[in-house]
Amino acid sequence: MTLSKSAAVLMAALLVAAAAQGWHDPGHQRTTRLALAALPESMPSFLADGADTIAHLAFEPDVFRALMDDTDLDRTESPQHYFDLEHLEGVDIPTARFDMLRWCGRNNLRPDQVGLAPYAIVEWTQRLTSALAEHRAWPDNPHIRTKCLVYAGLLAHYAQDICQPLHTTVHYDGRLDEAGRSPTSGIHQKVDALIGKLPDDLDLAIDPVAAQPLDDLFAGIIAEIRSSHARVDRLYELEDQLPDPDESLQADSPVGRFAAERARAAATFTARLYATAWRDSASIEIPPWHDRSAEPSPPATQPAAAPATMPAGGG
Repeated sequence: MTLSKSAAVLMAALLVAAAAQGWHDPGHQRTTRLALAALPESMPSFLADGADTIAHLAFEPDVFRALMDDTDLDRTESPQHYFDLEHLEGVDIPTARFDMLRWCGRNNLRPDQVGLAPYAIVEWTQRLTSALAEHRAWPDNPHIRTKCLVYAGLLAHYAQDICQPLHTTVHYDGRLDEAGRSPTSGIHQKVDALIGKLPDDLDLAIDPVAAQPLDDLFAGIIAEIRSSHARVDRLYELEDQLPDPDESLQADSPVGRFAAERARAAATFTARLYATAWRDSASIEIPPWHDRSAEPSPPATQPAAAPATMPAGGG
């Protein structure tokens, strides 16, 4: 396969997955950088210094699905990106993934009908917490720092997806009809593109004071989902004003202001999850059998080998 054909296949796969994605890659990268810029000074500086890596990885969960379309990974991964609150009105939402799966079974719902985003956010926050606890114990270990960057990037994706209001509703791509069918109107992809359309010079910085740890991780996640869901009706009011994928967005327009508000909300929520993981990592006790102190450092970068030459007379 030629390079141009490979690029075309990749682009086609990404477009197929786009209707179920959260913010497009530029939106995830921008909000992740905003979150890292607002971290408290008490947090390790290598996180902000690793902004390029974390921002790159913040789009990775959508890449998993796009490149592995209609595979076990795709089917397992997709529900991690949304949580449709209409299925849960008046319900005391289970705080653990398997309790949620049992609740779905009792109520004749498939987990992929409801979504599992809160549990992805909890679990990736806890993975980052674990890695940061190791960093506290072995602050000079480069492998642990790398692991923290990876987990932070993946966590950012799920956190930011639920700040896209259409990831919190059954009306994810147009209002459902009476039979419960989605019209697949294209609104979802238009909204996903909004943050990436905001002007680069627009100040979206968030107040570091707002980047405080959550008092209760799961409750804070559900509160953020409810806040995002409360904006679904407003989003549909703006539907006719949403720019097409190839159109620009004016920052001072109603849609531009909506996008900026969502960008700041997503960045703030991401920063709060990072701060929560750092706070909680302080209370983790490393068991005696777990020792990373003797791990070797990565080898120094070696110069690239010279290209092989064909011996005289060879063919």
